[in-house]
Amino acid sequence: MTRLVTSKFWLQGDVHEQLKIDGDTYFTEALVQNASENENLTITRDEITILSIGLYALQQLNYRIWLYSKDDFAADSLIGYVDFNLPAVGATKSIGGTTYYYYNISDVCLAYEDEDSTKELHIQLENKSATAKIAAAGGKVQMTLFYGVNS
Repeated sequence: MTRLVTSKFWLQGDVHEQLKIDGDTYFTEALVQNASENENLTITRDEITILSIGLYALQQLNYRIWLYSKDDFAADSLIGYVDFNLPAVGATKSIGGTTYYYYNISDVCLAYEDEDSTKELHIQLENKSATAKIAAAGGKVQMTLFYGVNS
């Protein structure tokens, strides 16, 4: 089973791609309040524009997604962040007796440049809630990003 999927699609004449971040492979650590987990995810270019980010999780927590231009995750490579306060804004969906919390932000429009030229998205998931994120399947967090390919 593929854990990290990218696919191309066309929208209004421009090439866009989708990155699905599988919660069984990525962001699997237990995270206490203000703790974070880093991931480096393959993208097709060093320069993209992130258009939307969708997040769904088994726990209704307040997450912050940080984006960095290098895999050192240092302050001088920080590009920006997006908050997913699932207790305040998360919609719910029951699937197979399990409740998932999800939220999509569709107006991100964030220019991203991978400055270490690895064609990776350097992304950090931070738990902002007082409740700890559970490790592995119990604390599953999954994301989908749509991005435009910059020439």
